[in-house]
Amino acid sequence: MKKLASAAVTAAFCLSASAATAQTTLRIGLAEDPDVLDPTLGRTYVGRIVFASLCDKLFDIDDKLNIVPQLALAHETSADGKTVTIRLRPGVKFHDGETMDAEAVKASLERHMNMQGSFRKPELAAVDKVEVADASTVRLQLKNPFSPLIAQLADRAGMILSPKAVKEGGDRFGLKPVCAGPFSFVERVQQDRIVVEKFPQYWNAANVHIDRIVFRPIVESTVRLANLKSGSLDLIERALATDLKEIKADPRLKLATQIEIGYQGLTLNLANGEAAANAPFGKDARVRQALEAAIDRKALSDVVFNGEVLPGNQWISPRNPYFQEKFPVPGRDVAKAKKLLADAGVRTPVAVDFMVPNNPESRQVAEVIQAMAREAGFDMKIRVTEFATSLNEANQGRFQAFFIGWSGRVDPDGNSYIFFKCNAPQNDGKYCNKDVDAWLDDARKTSKPEERKAIYGKIAEKYLAEGSIIYLYHRLVIIAHTAKLDGYADARSEPGAFHCTQISPYLHFGQISPVEIALAVRDAEVSAPADRRAYLEELIVRRELAANFVEFEPRYDDYACLPAWARATLDAHRSDRRQHVYTRDQLENARTHDRYWNAAMREMRETGYMHNYMRMYWGKKILEWSAEPDAAFRTILHLNNKYFLDGRDANSYANVAWIFGMHDRPWPERPVFGKARYMNAQGLKRKFDMAAYLRAVDGLIGAERR
Repeated sequence: MKKLASAAVTAAFCLSASAATAQTTLRIGLAEDPDVLDPTLGRTYVGRIVFASLCDKLFDIDDKLNIVPQLALAHETSADGKTVTIRLRPGVKFHDGETMDAEAVKASLERHMNMQGSFRKPELAAVDKVEVADASTVRLQLKNPFSPLIAQLADRAGMILSPKAVKEGGDRFGLKPVCAGPFSFVERVQQDRIVVEKFPQYWNAANVHIDRIVFRPIVESTVRLANLKSGSLDLIERALATDLKEIKADPRLKLATQIEIGYQGLTLNLANGEAAANAPFGKDARVRQALEAAIDRKALSDVVFNGEVLPGNQWISPRNPYFQEKFPVPGRDVAKAKKLLADAGVRTPVAVDFMVPNNPESRQVAEVIQAMAREAGFDMKIRVTEFATSLNEANQGRFQAFFIGWSGRVDPDGNSYIFFKCNAPQNDGKYCNKDVDAWLDDARKTSKPEERKAIYGKIAEKYLAEGSIIYLYHRLVIIAHTAKLDGYADARSEPGAFHCTQISPYLHFGQISPVEIALAVRDAEVSAPADRRAYLEELIVRRELAANFVEFEPRYDDYACLPAWARATLDAHRSDRRQHVYTRDQLENARTHDRYWNAAMREMRETGYMHNYMRMYWGKKILEWSAEPDAAFRTILHLNNKYFLDGRDANSYANVAWIFGMHDRPWPERPVFGKARYMNAQGLKRKFDMAAYLRAVDGLIGAERR
């Protein structure tokens, strides 16, 4: 008995006799509320997390940072490096049902290149024009060879938008984005939630096993973690390094960590508006150098992050092959900082308006920097600002120093060009140097790593001495999630996974009490509260619903038990033409045209069990393939009672009635079914790995016969 109770707790929470499967919802806690959900205009790290669910790109990045095709199938570059031909994946649909083709790709890329306020402009600056070669091929004509192009198209610059939705939404497209990703947009409530749901027509839908994602911005890291531990969230991004010990000690939680490909640093206002005119950073590079000399990067890592971040002083980390070893990460030198300020003729303390996004980690970093800088003669006046507001403030030049990071790109160009280039859209400090501009362009023209690294060496020598960003460290990106997300792809509705307890027969024959199971589930520590509630709902509420149905409906085993609306709609379609009609003998011996149904029937006949989702499909098909609905009812009940181990259980009688509309609602009307819920084989193939199910049934039957 204890073994059965344990199985009920630790397996995926489903009963073989439940009438319908629950949606799988993934709840993600974000550290900030994203900015506009428009790939052309978006610029935030958390925005990219949401975009990953909504908007596929021409290319993607795998877990080893290799660039791989996504909406594209392949690409070729001409010998002179100035023409890139991209072949597109066929059969891709946007969320509004429109076809993604070469015209749509052309329209999206041109929007990224030309729209007012686009943050993608510099990323695609080398593209002269986009041509449609045919419906599935686009050709990019470049002004010059551009080695980072494919890397750029593996990020927001490569996200393809529905032309129809762009035309209808205009500059308000981000309020209801329509792309070609695995999930479609449902709603956004600012500062509260963003909801997306699985897109059934997604080109790779068979590998999407979650029905719905709810993104919740929760600024306070401790609150995010508390929500994860309580079961209110399933995953949180950017957990605190100081919480690693606590997370590792909790058996209900799992960790995924990696040093980021981006950076965290101080952006200094050199020439952006009135705030720059009142600050010393743009007047003398020695003031900037003094502030950097005042900061101890290793101490910052130790104090705030328990030594878990990687100190750095460049736009790529010391582990990156493009890191310039000639300029190692400097240590702290307060005497040097004071001398630089004195040589610059600056009166101390140097007052600095220090803008900091409102989250605990950023505030703590700012306070440590404030204390370090004070010793050298700086008065860093911390101004905590909401994240999205701080981005706008920086863009408008209303800051003197800004603690901000960059999520990073796989190509070093993505971490430098848009910040260093004169008048580039993310150059909030307004650094501008014509030599650096020329070198940035040169680095884009060659694809040889050694040549590019030498060019970036010249940029580093100039920029690290006088640029508008002081690089501090590279974060350890910490993703914490509930242990139940291990194997989340093997969700309980996946027929081939057999991810269910199969405990219904034991309940039916009284070999275990539902009370014993309920108490074990209630007290189990291995199960998150959301899972516990789902299982108890099936164990108690649904079983009680079925028991009441049998108790209070005398005709529970007869077609007459169905609700009036169901009988009326089925009777109205009684004479509809059936494409296939099978006898009871053909059905019982699994001799139909439908191999998935045949496999389910064989599973039932040989093992006394059938996966719950297939049990629903099995009944729906008998309804479709019978001459009359009441005859279908009798056939289903006969086979149910003959073969299922729990066949004469109240749940089974309720299941049979559910096939015809009991405990369900009217659906859009169609032949044979009327307004009863319809299911088909295409839906199975779209949602599940049905080949795996067929193999699994063959294996089960072989084992039974041995």
